[in-house]
Amino acid sequence: KVARTALSQKLKLLGCYQLQKSVFVSPYPCNDEVVFVANVFNVLPFIKIIEATSIAPDREVRSHFDI
Repeated sequence: KVARTALSQKLKLLGCYQLQKSVFVSPYPCNDEVVFVANVFNVLPFIKIIEATSIAPDREVRSHFDI
């Protein structure tokens, strides 16, 4: 749980938006950063990175990133 909390905090510091409890999104490429942070906290085997082309509805995410 400590690693999960620390990872969540780091993802937020990287600018990711917490869409759900364990789902973070970013409109910017950040795979390398996420993998690095996951390695630091030794949780990489539990991380899934998905590259999506859209989220619907997207008002909440667009508003967060001012896009």
